[in-house]
Amino acid sequence: MKHASQRDTLADKAARCLLCLEDPEALPLDRLRWQAWLAESPAHRAAYEACKALWSLEPSPGLVWPTREELARDPYRGDGPIPIGGFSATKPNRRFGTTGAVLAISAMVIAGATWLWPRTPKAEIRLVVTARAEQKQLRLADGSEILLGPESRLQMRYGPTERRFDLEGGEAIFTIAHDPARPVRVFAGSGWIEDIGTAFSVQNGKDGTTVAVIQGEVAVTSGAGKADPVKLEPNQELTYGAAPGPIRATDSALATGWSRGQFAYIDRPLGEVLADLRRYSLKDIVARDPAVEALRYTGTISVDHLDQWAAGLARVYPIRVESGDGRLILASAAGTK
Repeated sequence: MKHASQRDTLADKAARCLLCLEDPEALPLDRLRWQAWLAESPAHRAAYEACKALWSLEPSPGLVWPTREELARDPYRGDGPIPIGGFSATKPNRRFGTTGAVLAISAMVIAGATWLWPRTPKAEIRLVVTARAEQKQLRLADGSEILLGPESRLQMRYGPTERRFDLEGGEAIFTIAHDPARPVRVFAGSGWIEDIGTAFSVQNGKDGTTVAVIQGEVAVTSGAGKADPVKLEPNQELTYGAAPGPIRATDSALATGWSRGQFAYIDRPLGEVLADLRRYSLKDIVARDPAVEALRYTGTISVDHLDQWAAGLARVYPIRVESGDGRLILASAAGTK
């Protein structure tokens, strides 16, 4: 019992020390006294640091406080624990006062904050952004993996009950570990994709959002969600905007070719093709006039061999190509010899 009493006293002093040193309005003499107390013993410093960590101004990701409704239903009618950030060190909460604050912090140090209600932690929110010509491989705790393409933005809400991903731009390949208790939803463009334990690719483009399934199955819902979800199986894809387009057969290797710097196009404006290539290459790719951008292109491209590809274009299309010093310029051949 003596040991517990000493521990309680140390925790109480550490709490008082923290409140004083964090209060800009504290008296200088009080500050000096607590600073001297910290210097007296490593145990004092350790208790202070433990107290400061528990009373962190930034709550830990797994710390969730009960709602007012939950508090109202709880049979305990005392003051209860003080939520982190519920009062300022500079202006103690009027309901509890400084004494209540000290006791609350002391209890946290002594009990290790085990008195908190058993609540499910909120999902951690994280934003991942890639630069031009950059790809990022993300590995999640459940074994899922996400490959993010260049100039892409992905917001992740990942937690014990939620796996949500907002693809705000660019493209990604999702390889998802199946977990019925935590279904995956990917929001992209004007709709969302729900996986059923699978791997799939999502690309945001000018013509809409394209989803291609590599393994497993996904359900795609577009627009305001009034229409029934459309299910896709391996080697199927669709593009949606306000409404889903038709299901098309595809080769998953072609659908994910961008991850290897390889692209395939069927009757696409050359301007759109060049826009894709700019994102995947550090080379400065320029079309000198609208006539070049309006040309229709069908074929495959490797980002590693852009100069050779452009030289081949000049033999098929009425264009001239200039390359060198990290630049690739395509101009109309009209009026040139």
